[in-house]
Amino acid sequence: MAKKILLKNKMKNRRFRKNEEAIIDVFLNDYKKGITVQKMAKKAGLGRTTIYIHHHATREIISDYHKYILAQYRKEIQKKLKKRDVPLKMLYFDMLIFILRNKKIFGMFLQFGNRDILMDMIKKMELKIVKFARLPKNSEKILGIYVSEVVELIFEWGKRGFSERELESILKDIMYLTETSRNRLMPISQ
Repeated sequence: MAKKILLKNKMKNRRFRKNEEAIIDVFLNDYKKGITVQKMAKKAGLGRTTIYIHHHATREIISDYHKYILAQYRKEIQKKLKKRDVPLKMLYFDMLIFILRNKKIFGMFLQFGNRDILMDMIKKMELKIVKFARLPKNSEKILGIYVSEVVELIFEWGKRGFSERELESILKDIMYLTETSRNRLMPISQ
């Protein structure tokens, strides 16, 4: 059995990216029909072996992309998170720009109702959020509700096509939820 290589390592190869794009296009168009690897290969104009090099099974495509996107995002944001003086607003702005750059992939998550990737991305900023919102220790319940609110804002933005024109408005709404989270949600935690 071939050893599975991480998607992020393979995406550096131009030919791999081209084939991956064909796979994703077929997957997004035909996932409701329960597409098999054989049908996917035929529609994408690729061999079955090529599909298996990219993904072990069609059901793993979403999880493969979850890992890939989260790794890319982590790589991008890690340096900024270590700095004390980076404003939370800037981190959210960078996250929204990252989503715009990967619009097609986030559109795929949206089609599948997969909110987990956004939750995981926001959780990377958890310490900054707690500090900014002046939340008490052990505020997991507040954070859980807050993260869900922000995820829904981004999800709704996605339903409208991740419009670049709405970027400032989405950022403003996220910051409103963040700034008011302590007052709004503290009574729930007690």
